[in-house]
Amino acid sequence: MHAREFYEKHADEFDFDYIPHAHRDAENRKFILPDRSAILRTFNNDVQLLPPCPGSMFPTVCRGVVRQRFGNLAVEIHMDRLNMLAAIPELSLVVVGSQIGRAALFSLTKLPDGYSKYGPVVTCRLDLILPLKKHEHAWDPKPNMHLLGIAVAPLQTTTTDESKEGKWPRRWRLILHYVNHTILSYELWRDNKDTLIVT
Repeated sequence: MHAREFYEKHADEFDFDYIPHAHRDAENRKFILPDRSAILRTFNNDVQLLPPCPGSMFPTVCRGVVRQRFGNLAVEIHMDRLNMLAAIPELSLVVVGSQIGRAALFSLTKLPDGYSKYGPVVTCRLDLILPLKKHEHAWDPKPNMHLLGIAVAPLQTTTTDESKEGKWPRRWRLILHYVNHTILSYELWRDNKDTLIVT
């Protein structure tokens, strides 16, 4: 559904004027979802994050995230779309994949409650695009390597230091499965500075 259609459909339920005004506050506003979650949605080439409370802030939009050109327009029309999603709440991470052959890693961020009187301030940040260069160079000259699917799962491992602290900042495995049955596997985790690490 196009953004304009979405807004028009819900015009009676929500105030979709995305310009905050001083007289508005979170207590008097309606939230899109009962649990006050934000909504991340994808289009052919773009990613959009709608804030939990319409009017609290502008949506975050990332355009042409993983767009590629193979020289075959017929293939690109059918394959160049962001239609694969996998969320890893522990890492505040969303993996967005395109059949064209790449996947983007988005970190979801939120400022402390009470930062804005207009409502929750949430946004997202593009951290990395996969495959890594070393893997793409291994396919040089690169064929039409279309992505069939993505999968994520936690690794049940921990270090000695983490065990002593009683923490389980688990590492996660991300698998990219390509049309020629090539499998790329990455480990994802965050360090003590909350930096996303990908190996």
